[in-house]
Amino acid sequence: MSQTAKLAKHLEKQINWQRFVNLAASLGDQLNDAQWRFFKAIVFENAMEAYSDGSVKYIGEEGCDLLLQIGKKTHRVEMKYSEHALYTPKGRSPRQLCQSIILMNSKGTNKHQVIPDNYADYLLIVGLRASALLDRATLSRYAEFNGDSITAVIPTSEMEFVFTPDTVNVTSLQQINLREELNEAVRRTIAQVQ
Repeated sequence: MSQTAKLAKHLEKQINWQRFVNLAASLGDQLNDAQWRFFKAIVFENAMEAYSDGSVKYIGEEGCDLLLQIGKKTHRVEMKYSEHALYTPKGRSPRQLCQSIILMNSKGTNKHQVIPDNYADYLLIVGLRASALLDRATLSRYAEFNGDSITAVIPTSEMEFVFTPDTVNVTSLQQINLREELNEAVRRTIAQVQ
């Protein structure tokens, strides 16, 4: 079994994926606007730590969102959430190629011709119906270097699936309004300053 397969199996067993899917479904599209999208990533990356057995830590660095601790070994993981990157909304089989994933967005200043040195050892692609892991070497084979970003379209056959539509149900919704809660936190912070 490859190291990537071992890590995928660990993530499968040590993160409560149903709870994560419930969170994603409950948030819906309320954080999809451009000015909120960065916060959606922070919420989902923090959820990886909160819904894990303690082996996943959120660090939120450029090119590395999570640290996965297994025994004495620490693995650096970048997480990308894309709703239907791996499966279509109703499909029972994975897409042959995942939807395009933006690995880094430089806003017009990308000078990289290879994955940057500070980029994580593994990429975890997470969606509402599935998640998959791949190592940096595999990712590097499919990376495309553009003027404003680094993107990748990767065959799903090159990935190790962490969960699939057969292991989670997208049914449990809770009423949450995170945008309003965030705005209220901002207003409280502003009010504290004299």
